[in-house]
Amino acid sequence: MKEEIIKKLKKHILFKEMDSDSLSEFVSNNGILNQTFKAGEEIYSPKHKEKRLGFILSGEANVYSSDENRSVLLRKLEEGDTFGVANLFDEDTEFVSLIVAKRNSQVLFFTASAVEKLLNENTAFRMGYIKFLSQRICFLNKKISCFTAGSPERRLAVFLYTQCKNGKNTFTVNANALSEMLNVGRASLYRAFEKLISDGLIQKDGKSITVLDMSGIETNYID
Repeated sequence: MKEEIIKKLKKHILFKEMDSDSLSEFVSNNGILNQTFKAGEEIYSPKHKEKRLGFILSGEANVYSSDENRSVLLRKLEEGDTFGVANLFDEDTEFVSLIVAKRNSQVLFFTASAVEKLLNENTAFRMGYIKFLSQRICFLNKKISCFTAGSPERRLAVFLYTQCKNGKNTFTVNANALSEMLNVGRASLYRAFEKLISDGLIQKDGKSITVLDMSGIETNYID
């Protein structure tokens, strides 16, 4: 079991360059918690006062805005994804989202003290942490572009661009949630889909979206 956890962690940029012995010792630390969640169960939210870094070992989860009056789907977490990194050491800001298991999931939690110890002692992890935060800044800047991108077509294109990661170009979307997140009407969203489809940039089959031409999206909508 421990070997399988190490194998999964090594695929993530945070732990990729760490040697297996150091990572194995880290996983054995008292600041590490392995938890399972049933579909529909809350994994993490602003109610959790202790800051933790979470790693999805298996399963899938949805990340929602924590606004009690208007819950919006922000993104999905799959096996190998993390959460809680950005504000792990921010003493003044609580975790801002609600994470709910979409299906039965297993999550590895690291306390702030455990991560701090590793940052101080392991150069490979420290560099991985810096690289990860740099990537997150770029990613969030692109997400912000979704709300300031102008036309519904460009907002949709920027959103789809941010969803493609690690070579994955097919994913599912919920039209209602996407309409709210991009702040465009349903009719405008469907017209935007039709435009990108007619241009040969994407393919849509129900809720499943496949990006066919990433360079075309970059050229026409991102750059």
